[in-house]
Amino acid sequence: MRGRERGGVLLLTAAFLPLLFAILAFGVDAVQAIEAKASQESALQAVQELRMAPAITVRAKNSEDPGGLIARSIMSTLRDEGYEGSVAVWFYEAGPADGLRDTTRRLYAFETVVEDRVPTSFARLFGMSEMPVASSFAASSQPYSEFQTWRPDSVRNGVFRIEAREVPERMSFTAASLDSMPAALRAEIGTSLEA
Repeated sequence: MRGRERGGVLLLTAAFLPLLFAILAFGVDAVQAIEAKASQESALQAVQELRMAPAITVRAKNSEDPGGLIARSIMSTLRDEGYEGSVAVWFYEAGPADGLRDTTRRLYAFETVVEDRVPTSFARLFGMSEMPVASSFAASSQPYSEFQTWRPDSVRNGVFRIEAREVPERMSFTAASLDSMPAALRAEIGTSLEA
């Protein structure tokens, strides 16, 4: 009877060892992902402060390409803060087709999405070589005038991107409709239109 008990313990140990190793692997790799998330949130804090800076809001209000100006400013700020991951800045300016008929104000919103691909240490043994970690921040702006706001002839609504470790001057642009924008940006536009 004792020989059978030893075999049972050995069998249980062999069965649970991979599970224990998987839990350990997740724990070690989760710490790396949490560190990346904290770094992203710190960099996005600088973006939140930039959004309130009069220098950027006045320049964007009078720019032929407010989305490009905002995207370049955000990307430069993130790189200056030491953030090296990929950056996407979604931009949308509402117009009469969206229900903005008030000629004394403009309405645009942007959402900054930062993403890192964190290499894993132990999880790669289970086929997961990296973990995606992303953070975002959305905001809107409503420049106004007593009589009529100036608007550029055309607006570039869409997403401006740079890949990891690229400089802002290398950003790309892809046009997008409001329906294809991130949910937080659509909510900013919707809330502001209702106001």
